[in-house]
Amino acid sequence: MLSVARALAGPVRRVSRRSRVLAAAARTTMRRTDFSRWQRNASETPSWDERNVRIAALIPDNCSVLDLGAGAQTIRRYLKPNCRYQPCDLVKSSPDVLVCDFNRGRFPQLNGERFDYVICSGVLEYIRKPQDFLNRIRDYGTNFFITYNVRRDGDSILDRLAAGWVNHMILTELEELFYKSGLRCKTIFRYRIHEIIVHLERLVKNI
Repeated sequence: MLSVARALAGPVRRVSRRSRVLAAAARTTMRRTDFSRWQRNASETPSWDERNVRIAALIPDNCSVLDLGAGAQTIRRYLKPNCRYQPCDLVKSSPDVLVCDFNRGRFPQLNGERFDYVICSGVLEYIRKPQDFLNRIRDYGTNFFITYNVRRDGDSILDRLAAGWVNHMILTELEELFYKSGLRCKTIFRYRIHEIIVHLERLVKNI
């Protein structure tokens, strides 16, 4: 009996994992915005916070910074001391947060103000209409730092959906998206195997 149980343990684990992945992917497709996820994210330092450290290190002192999808606002603590920081998020975790919900078309009202740097760290994968999103935010600033988990050959769309990601671009598709949005790619920093940090600047003339 023990040997049979051991023999079945592997297949059972695989079926169990598959069921969890299917359930998580189904939740992603049914929800426009996972509010409970972002509520948790706004109250704790994320495990992937190293990318925010890297982004902040690339921003000079005395700059204005708009953080779209600010979460726990950890970028604020990593910026140089004379930078002005403006958080924007689904969750109002502090009084100065501009509340937004990008998948519902709710963007911050900046009254024409333009920031030196706009940050989208861990946001773009969760946007259902990334072209519309970039078209809306391109007027917010001059320089942009955007992170993205690029889909590679052999990657499972189901696994990406289970992670909560709702778009699945390869690198060339991502670069084309930026170009169509009037954003010129200056530098791509490889953060992890799949994830990149892209430094973009707004073209003077939108395309």
